[in-house]
Amino acid sequence: MLTELEKRQGDKVLPTLAAAAGNYDEDIKKHSRTLLVKYLGRQGSAFVKKSLEDERTEVRAAAAKAAGSKGYKLVEQLIPMLNDNDQDVRQAARQALVQLSKGQDFGPERNADATAVSAAIQQWQAWWNKKGK
Repeated sequence: MLTELEKRQGDKVLPTLAAAAGNYDEDIKKHSRTLLVKYLGRQGSAFVKKSLEDERTEVRAAAAKAAGSKGYKLVEQLIPMLNDNDQDVRQAARQALVQLSKGQDFGPERNADATAVSAAIQQWQAWWNKKGK
């Protein structure tokens, strides 16, 4: 049912996939998160950009993954996400930035402390400023 839902359009698709991505069952959660990234990957840049600010961690993480895989130039939205309260969101933003930078990786590592996160954000921002935005 979730696989069929992912192929559709409409206001109910994103919230339903997000709810399933937060499911307690690990198989459903994993499958739903994959479908959420796939769904967001079919959406335009503006939709993905809006989803980066969603209150649901699953949506933010999936939107970051979609932004990276689709090459959407949402660097200015992804850099602050490195300071997200959720580790999965942080790492999804990091991986998207690595994809968009064609292999640069300034971190932060998973479970990095506040100092390391701040340093990573500064390095990503310096890279973006040098690149010329």
